[in-house]
Amino acid sequence: MKIELLYFEGCPAREPTRSNIDAELAALGIAATVSEVDVESDDAARSLGFPGSPTVRVNGQDIEAQARPQAAGRRCRLYVSQSGVVESVPDRALIRDALLGRPRPAQVAVHGSTQPKACCADSGSGAQRDVRVQLLTASWCPRCPQARRFWRDVRDRMREDGRELRLEEVDVESAAGRQLVEEHGIRAVPTTLIDGELVRIDSDADRAAARHRVEGKCADPTSLRQATFHPR
Repeated sequence: MKIELLYFEGCPAREPTRSNIDAELAALGIAATVSEVDVESDDAARSLGFPGSPTVRVNGQDIEAQARPQAAGRRCRLYVSQSGVVESVPDRALIRDALLGRPRPAQVAVHGSTQPKACCADSGSGAQRDVRVQLLTASWCPRCPQARRFWRDVRDRMREDGRELRLEEVDVESAAGRQLVEEHGIRAVPTTLIDGELVRIDSDADRAAARHRVEGKCADPTSLRQATFHPR
């Protein structure tokens, strides 16, 4: 049996997840080696199809059956318990089922747009569009402060130009956060929604496209397509 624990350095959920894996292996009497894989860059995340830290795979398969495809990136992964609680660590029951060859489906509904919204050049509304940005974060996520700084900087720059950005920071553990997690099938934080659409801000190119979009400018079409995540 091949077991992999994929993570990024500094992930607070890495050790608790490893403890849950070891506990279940001992309880089930399974002798197996757990390989820990440090995903050191965004390029590595894309190469590995890494949806967030921590990710556990058994014989190459994610422990969540038919897990919804997510944009790969070094973000903090979310797990939703059977009772609907958003957690940073996969529970022992989820790990146990995967070790026994019966992975449990992810506990979130899949909703959301499958097509990108029009760029300003197509919409005809220009820089006067009323744009709403929702940033989903978690208190335990070490990657979230950077996303907060990015969007607050965009908001402040727009205010200097006499424009307003509707920026909402939503904790995934709040009632509003849990609702967004369910509605959009969100599996990692930080996650950005622009006018209700999932958008990546993992790389410099992603952030440039997102900034252009909310400022009412037209990003390069290729960059915008790459920065927008399309659920399958």
